[in-house]
Amino acid sequence: MRQKLDVSWDIQVSDNKLRRFKRYLKDNGFRQSTLDNYIFRIAKYFEFCGDAEPSPEMAQRYRDF
Repeated sequence: MRQKLDVSWDIQVSDNKLRRFKRYLKDNGFRQSTLDNYIFRIAKYFEFCGDAEPSPEMAQRYRDF
């Protein structure tokens, strides 16, 4: 009997938001290197936040980290 593949079809909400934000920046004339830098930093911030909702207090803790 064949084994079933374990496939996750979940779509990461943050990935969609990051793609939309990247497209927004690109449409407003930002260079590719700037886009890559901004998206990388935002992804790291989301990683830091984990499941918590991003807030100004969370951003300050991230800056102090």
